Amino acid sequence: MERFYNLMALELSGRISEPEKKELDEILTKSEELARIALVLRQDWQSLSNEYDKDSAEKLLAKHQMRMKDKGII
Repeated sequence: MERFYNLMALELSGRISEPEKKELDEILTKSEELARIALVLRQDWQSLSNEYDKDSAEKLLAKHQMRMKDKGII
């Protein structure tokens, strides 16, 4: 799960490499739960990005994890 969030942070900050992008895609195709989380995370990015700059993707992900727990997704 931690690797997934690290890869999502890289993707959302625009710093993901091609091999990392492939790894993220493989993780998402193997796990329906992670795919749902990624979808919500990508949708939340726009609203949360107003609170955090793109260089602080880790803070964004921490906030998102709290939202996901509150919604009962994780």
